[in-house]
Amino acid sequence: AAVTLTENATQAKHETKTILALMRENMESNAEIVADGCEAIAQEASDDSGIDAKRIELGELGACELVIDALKWWMTSDAKVVAAACRAVRSLGRYDGNQIKLGSIGACEALVDALKRWSATEKDAAQWGCGAIRYLARIDANQVKLGSIGACEAVVDALKRWGVTEKDMAYRGCGAIWN
Repeated sequence: AAVTLTENATQAKHETKTILALMRENMESNAEIVADGCEAIAQEASDDSGIDAKRIELGELGACELVIDALKWWMTSDAKVVAAACRAVRSLGRYDGNQIKLGSIGACEALVDALKRWSATEKDAAQWGCGAIRYLARIDANQVKLGSIGACEAVVDALKRWGVTEKDMAYRGCGAIWN
């Protein structure tokens, strides 16, 4: 029997809720599950079609809060979680409503902390952290906050370390500065 589009959408939403539930259950105990959950959120929210429906849905289901919780919880101990969380923030932040929400729940501060802590040694954390800052900086309130907490300096430091040899890092870092 053919599966309808509505059935596919219902199944996808169920899978998303399952991923978010697994992240919540394992937030403080299993870095691998949390990193995989952040990667799944990043993938789901990375739709390049210009349609924000998935990013809106993820925001409504609590994905913004979860990836910031992951970033804060694993900040000092797991570069893979930090990079995956930064990538998820970047993807979620492509929707204006999520940019506002992320800025209000501590994303700006967490991203700058992540860049300061990890960009000297972890290319992925630097690249995705700069990418996330790029999108969050599209909102005036986030621009002011990011500027006041050292985001410009953190992005420049990441660019100095990785921007010459890594094209994607250069693109994301320059995009963060441009905004």
